[in-house]
Amino acid sequence: MHKTILLFAVLCLLGCCNKIESPYAQKSTALAQEQPPKSCEVKETAKRWLRFFIDKRPHYVMSASIRPDDPIESGVDCSRYGYLVCKWSGVPVQRVTARDMAMGFGGWTGIKVSEDDADELDFFWWTWRNKPQRAYGHVGYGFILPNGLLGVTHASQTRGHIVLDKFKGQLVSDLVLIKKMVFFKCPSTISKSE
Repeated sequence: MHKTILLFAVLCLLGCCNKIESPYAQKSTALAQEQPPKSCEVKETAKRWLRFFIDKRPHYVMSASIRPDDPIESGVDCSRYGYLVCKWSGVPVQRVTARDMAMGFGGWTGIKVSEDDADELDFFWWTWRNKPQRAYGHVGYGFILPNGLLGVTHASQTRGHIVLDKFKGQLVSDLVLIKKMVFFKCPSTISKSE
């Protein structure tokens, strides 16, 4: 199967596959690229998927009880939320825990940024003060609020579903890391002041 995919990818690169229909075409294209599609396209797609999740508000379920590709009606936790948004946006990452995402495992590479430089689609990690044993135990994603300011969307265990919050209070005080993920590099349009 891998040889078939590789052959198809080579033919596509040579421009020979315009008339060839293959069940492996999508996989072949992804394998032929070292990087995901153009980052601005990926960013726009990811924003649409985040909006989809925010509107749908799937319930919170700890990841141990669900498989990565179960339907969202099965529930999501904070890291599965990001995994599904990235996967459905064409970003080749693996399903890992929030802590492993913060450490860059499974393809989750990024550049650390300050709160002042935080932007939409940046990844935010928290170590809650009441749970210091869970370093980097929660992850959320920058998203623009209706007022144009930066907010954070995350799967909230205490509220039981995906939420979109203002970036203030405990979301700021317990924050430990913000990363600009390399697959979402693209100019921003957010306002930094209230």
